[in-house]
Amino acid sequence: MSTRPAVGVPRRSRADASLLRGPLMLVAAILALLAAFVVASWAAVEVHYANHVLPGVQTLGVGIGASSREAAHATLAQLAADYNAQWLTIRHGERTWHATLGDLGMQLDAHRTLETALAHGRQGSVLQQLRDRWRGWREGAAIAPALVFDRAHWDEALAAIAAAIDQPPRDARLVVERDARFRVEPAAEGRRVNAPATLAQLQSALATGRPSEVELVVARLLPSITEADWRSAQSVVATMLRAPVTLAHEGRRWELSPAELAAAIVPVAQLRGGAADPQIRVNQGILRSLVARVAGEINQAPRNATLEVQNGKVVVVRGAVGQAVDLDATASRVEQALGRPTDRVAAVATREVLPALTSQEMGPAKERAERALGRPIVLTLEGKRWTIGAAALAGMATFAEAERNGKPDVAVGLDANGLRKALERIAYSTDRPARNARFEIRGNQIVAIEPAREGWGMDLDRMVAAVSAAIHGDERTVPIRMAVAKPQVTEADGAKFVGRELIMDASTVYGGTLPARMYNIELAARRLNGTLVPPGEVYSFNRALGPATLSNGFKIGYGIILKDGQPETVPSDAGGICQVATTLFQAVFWGGYEVEERNWHLYWIPRYGQPPRGRQGLDATVDDVYGVDFQFRNNTASWLLVQASTDGNKITFRLYGTKPGWEVKVDGPTIANVVKANTEIVEQPDPSMPPGQRLQIESAFDGFTARFVRTVVRDGQVVDRWTAASSYIPSRNVVLVGPEPAPEPTPGEETAGGAPADGRPAPQGDAKPDAKPSPAPQPRPAAGTQG
Repeated sequence: MSTRPAVGVPRRSRADASLLRGPLMLVAAILALLAAFVVASWAAVEVHYANHVLPGVQTLGVGIGASSREAAHATLAQLAADYNAQWLTIRHGERTWHATLGDLGMQLDAHRTLETALAHGRQGSVLQQLRDRWRGWREGAAIAPALVFDRAHWDEALAAIAAAIDQPPRDARLVVERDARFRVEPAAEGRRVNAPATLAQLQSALATGRPSEVELVVARLLPSITEADWRSAQSVVATMLRAPVTLAHEGRRWELSPAELAAAIVPVAQLRGGAADPQIRVNQGILRSLVARVAGEINQAPRNATLEVQNGKVVVVRGAVGQAVDLDATASRVEQALGRPTDRVAAVATREVLPALTSQEMGPAKERAERALGRPIVLTLEGKRWTIGAAALAGMATFAEAERNGKPDVAVGLDANGLRKALERIAYSTDRPARNARFEIRGNQIVAIEPAREGWGMDLDRMVAAVSAAIHGDERTVPIRMAVAKPQVTEADGAKFVGRELIMDASTVYGGTLPARMYNIELAARRLNGTLVPPGEVYSFNRALGPATLSNGFKIGYGIILKDGQPETVPSDAGGICQVATTLFQAVFWGGYEVEERNWHLYWIPRYGQPPRGRQGLDATVDDVYGVDFQFRNNTASWLLVQASTDGNKITFRLYGTKPGWEVKVDGPTIANVVKANTEIVEQPDPSMPPGQRLQIESAFDGFTARFVRTVVRDGQVVDRWTAASSYIPSRNVVLVGPEPAPEPTPGEETAGGAPADGRPAPQGDAKPDAKPSPAPQPRPAAGTQG
């Protein structure tokens, strides 16, 4: 039985199958041959380019394909050197900077770049490698260079560029000028180099080639505060400076001008919550300094309670509360007034300043003062006693603020100068001054005419200290301490006088004056004659003469004092010796020696102005008790001999030595401020005169001021320039009258010849301390200069 195929299933004949098998086998064979070729080619390439860069590879436009490792490395090393030294221009607008890539921290790494080149076409799947190799062969393969980046080097290089570019934004600013004007300075944008963006831009350019220029990336910076933000603040400043602020205190007023106040106004630009909030502040320190300038006129220091001597008694002087300006409070009030358009007055705030020592606390100090001053001090020497009475101590009392047990107190003491003067008066009775040797020229020799002699004198410094300490103790007796006084010039010093030249002389007329006065002049001349003055030493008239006292041989003449503000002629020890001082002064003046001390008379005495050495206003007065002296310095290198002589009519001083070789030029006198004298006769009672006797001792002469300028020149150089200025009051016609008027007074031979008595103001007649030696010495006339 026969079978048939199922319906719908095609059947191929064996002949059809044979036909298909042939082409498939052909394709398989071709593919096998192609695979074999590829494998063979791959193997051939691998063998041929072993340790070589595959063909078509390049970097930065330089081909290194088919090069051996060594050749490629050499090429890349040269490329790296050129690359690192390549100049790059960095630009911002019109400004440029130039640097090599190496300067910017960019380095091409030849070794790493070589490894990248060798890896090309040898990484990934076989198909990937075939594709990379095919493209390299057909189109070329560009690989990115391996770059090494030094960030620190880059930052340093870019920072130098940014320093020239970066500029912070400027906020608008309100400026208050010192002249009270104000203005707004406009805002301005800033800029800042964007370093990361600039670096990214540079790296992108370098990855694709060798750029010669790169643009600097710069960011804009906007200001935080603009002109508009200051509008309201300007209104505030305008109000503050529209008018002065007045400080007021107890009816007094001081203005603080807008220009002064402008220095205290401080505009402050600030941000609050990200928004501009400009404010106007006031510098309290400057306001305090403005107030402090006024405070000096308001402040009153407190006055501590203290002690005084009134009518010989110690009394408490009440203190006083002071006041001080409260600078902080007043400055705050000034600030408040600044904000007001009107009522620009600020009251000065003050506070009380209490004294450290009140009158209620003065009881113990008063008791100490009364104990210290209430009893006399007794000085003793070789059985003799001198008393400084309680009244005299009270007159010399000093009260100074001090501290006791950590609290304010008053220290009781004695005025050192006043005490020294009191002791000096006592010293007239205790001291024997040293006596210098005196000389005269006889032919070609200098001969001693009186030997030197040691003296002794009260040690005033120790005595001032001793008496000042004694007032605080129970023992009120103080032994007088003496010190040896050595002569300044001895007989041996005569050999040092080598000059014999007359340097200068001067004479004045004393004849025809009172006999006692003439006697005093002649005695003073004898005692001053022959004095040697060493080089550089100061000559003192009072020291050379010795005490001008009755006990030292002088007689009573007349002098002039000021008593209760009025001139009065009184008896005076050694009256007339001022003429001796005047004559010596004139010789010294014209001789050119340095004048250390010179005092003028109360009145001008015409006889002193007679030529050739006399001039109106060229005189000198002395009083050793009150420290009125004439002194000059021997400002040469040679010893100076002072010789004095009298002839019954004239007194003459001569200065001998070695001529100093200088020239003396004198301008003057310049007379001014003339005051006419009252020519009326002034009768002055004198109980010491015989009854009925009248004696004219002063004549009226105008008052005036006189001025001399003396210049001493040697070899064209000024050695000394000295001004002698004097002021004289008008003198009067004074007639001394005995206790009983004479029936017919006539001028006698002892009349002063119409010449006014000489004298110069001195301390008041009753101003001497109560120093009473016991036994009492010969009483001294009232205080005044000896005419």
